Amino acid sequence: SMGFGSQTKKNTELRCFDGKYYLYTISSRWDEARKRMIKVTGKLLGRITETDGFIESEKAKLRRQQTVIKSISVKESGFYSFVKEHFGEQLSLLEKYFPEHWMQQLLLTKDLLRKPI
Repeated sequence: SMGFGSQTKKNTELRCFDGKYYLYTISSRWDEARKRMIKVTGKLLGRITETDGFIESEKAKLRRQQTVIKSISVKESGFYSFVKEHFGEQLSLLEKYFPEHWMQQLLLTKDLLRKPI
C-alpha cells in the first residue's frame, strides 16, 4: 500500500482500482429511509501515482476552466475578443504554455493596461 496521506485533501476519497489510485470528491446527505447520513461519491478529480503525485483528470481541468470562463464580465469578454483579433498568435501561445492559468493572466494584463503609469 502506498502512503498518500499528504496527497489527499478534505472532502475527498482515495480509491484503488486495478492497482491504480483515483481521487474523488465526497460529500454526505441524510437518507430518510435509513435515518442516517450516507456518503455520496462525487466527481473524479484525478489519479495519484508514486512518481508524479496528483495528476488532475482532463474533465476536472475542463470543469475548473469553465468556472473561470463563466465568471467573465461583458468588458472582459470584449477585451478577450480584441486580443484574439489583434494578437491571436500570442494568445494561442499563452493558452498552449499556460493551459490552466492563461485566462487569469490575460485578465491581469487588462487590469494593468487600465492603470495609469
